[in-house]
Amino acid sequence: MSEQDGLWLGEGRPIKKTAYQQLSRADVQHMLDRFNPDELVNYVYHLERQRLELQDRNKCLQEEEVKYSVLLEHYRLLYQYAPVGYVTIDYSGTVMKANHTLAVILGYELDDLLRESLPSLMPEPESKFFNNRIERLCQSGKGHYETRFVTEDRGVIDVLLEGTVFESGEVIHLNVVDITEYKLLQAQYKMYVLAMHESPSATMILDSSGVVTRVNKSLCQHNRVQQQDVLGKHVSTFYTLDHDVGFFEKIQPYLVKKRQWLGQVVFKDKEGKAYHYGCLVCVARHEAAKQVNYVLMFDVLS
Repeated sequence: MSEQDGLWLGEGRPIKKTAYQQLSRADVQHMLDRFNPDELVNYVYHLERQRLELQDRNKCLQEEEVKYSVLLEHYRLLYQYAPVGYVTIDYSGTVMKANHTLAVILGYELDDLLRESLPSLMPEPESKFFNNRIERLCQSGKGHYETRFVTEDRGVIDVLLEGTVFESGEVIHLNVVDITEYKLLQAQYKMYVLAMHESPSATMILDSSGVVTRVNKSLCQHNRVQQQDVLGKHVSTFYTLDHDVGFFEKIQPYLVKKRQWLGQVVFKDKEGKAYHYGCLVCVARHEAAKQVNYVLMFDVLS
C-alpha cells in the first residue's frame, strides 16, 4: 500500500479504498457542482489544512509509539533479568509465566517451565504442603514461606516464596529467592555458637567498641558470674587489660599483621578476689557489613 493510502478507519480499512467503494464518479461530480469556484478553493484549503494536521498528529503518535516500545523493552528486560525469580501460576499451581532468573535458579530452559506444575518441581513432603499453603495465601491476599525446589540436575535448593494474589485467587504471583547459601551459613553459625557455648575455654565476644555481646558457660563458671551480669557491658568493667583506655585501638597493628594478640588480664569477682588470665584476642571481620568483632579466650594463670 502506498503512502497515500496511509490513513485508516477504525475497523482497519484504508480510507482511500473505502471512499472509492462508497462514492461513484457521478456522486463526486454532483458534489463539486454544488460549489462555486471560490467555495471550492476554500474547501480545498480546508482539506489541505486538515491533511497537514492529521500528518502532524500521525508523526507525534509514531514518536510516542517508539517511546513506549523502548519503555516496554526496558521493563521486559527488568522482569526477565531481575535478581529475583518471578513466576505467575494459576490456582492449581500451573506455571503461566516465569522469568529468566527463575530458569537459571532451577537450571531449566525457560520454555520448559511454562505450563509445568510448580508442585512437581518440589521434593516431598514440600509438594504435598503446596496446595494448603496456596489456599492460605489466597485467603490472606499475600504472604511468604520457605520451601525447597528440585533443580534440573536433581539437586535440592532452599527458596523463599513471597506471594501476592490477583483476580480473586485465579492468578498468583510469586517471588522466588534462592536462600540455599543463607541456610548453610545459618547452620554453620548455629554450629559455631554451640561449639563456643560448650567450649572448656572461657570465651567472650565483643563488638568494635569493647561491649560484651556473647559469653559461654565456662567463662561464667570460672568467674562466678551470670550472663546477664556481663552482656551489654564494657569489657573493662570486669577485666583490667594492659591498656584499658583505647586498648583495642592500640593492639590493631598486631591484629592487622597477625590477626591475634596474646597478653595478660586480671579479673576481679564480686568479692574483689583477683584472677590472672592469659588472654588471646582474635579479630573477626564482616567485610560486607563493615563490622568488626573481637573474640577473647582466657586461660587461668593463677
